[in-house]
Amino acid sequence: MFSSEENPIGQTVNIENIPFEIVGIHDRANQSFFEFQVDEALLPQSVWPMLYGTDQMDMLNVQATSADTIQSAGISVTGYLNETTDRTGHFEVINMEEIQEGISQITNVTTTIIGGVAAVSLLVGGIGVMNIMLVSVTERTREIGLRKSLGATRGNILLQFLIESVTLTTIGGVIGIALGAGIANTVSIFADWPFLVSVPVMLIGVGFSMVVGVVFGLLPANKAAKLDPIEALRYE
Repeated sequence: MFSSEENPIGQTVNIENIPFEIVGIHDRANQSFFEFQVDEALLPQSVWPMLYGTDQMDMLNVQATSADTIQSAGISVTGYLNETTDRTGHFEVINMEEIQEGISQITNVTTTIIGGVAAVSLLVGGIGVMNIMLVSVTERTREIGLRKSLGATRGNILLQFLIESVTLTTIGGVIGIALGAGIANTVSIFADWPFLVSVPVMLIGVGFSMVVGVVFGLLPANKAAKLDPIEALRYE
């Protein structure tokens, strides 16, 4: 209603055709563009009947002294309002813990869905890694035969291709974590949210990438380890 250079204190505004003098500014800082912007004015309780023709309250915010007394405080306030007003049975308590539980349920469902998508993505990615390693084994058949003819054991060949597979998936996991952190940082800048990165979760992600490399690299590595050196050297 006022420009940034204009001082609203002392000026008059009309609410329900009743003039009110502005005596202070309500601080509404630290709001991001994702939050709902509600136009509100703080008024003395004595002017409530002037605006709405009744002195009865529609809503009352109550803060409990501790988390253990939230439920009992809500019951007490509800009983008091129902006894002291002619709206018996009209008032009910909206417990913030119940709202938090509802939000947690929604978050859990969302997490489950995202986890399912991630599992499918890991499966598809693991199959891709396995195909790449199978192609690598085929292209390096003569190399494998040469190494075996020079004394390399099945365990040496198996370990070589497992290390390559794990290295490939680990690099992919690190790149994915970096991209995720970058996107989260960008969103936090525009949404004015705190940017938090969990190091244990990142380490678990890298470890899971390594496990995927071992699981899906085992078949190609085993195939390479079982190659007959004579037949491998003849491979064109």
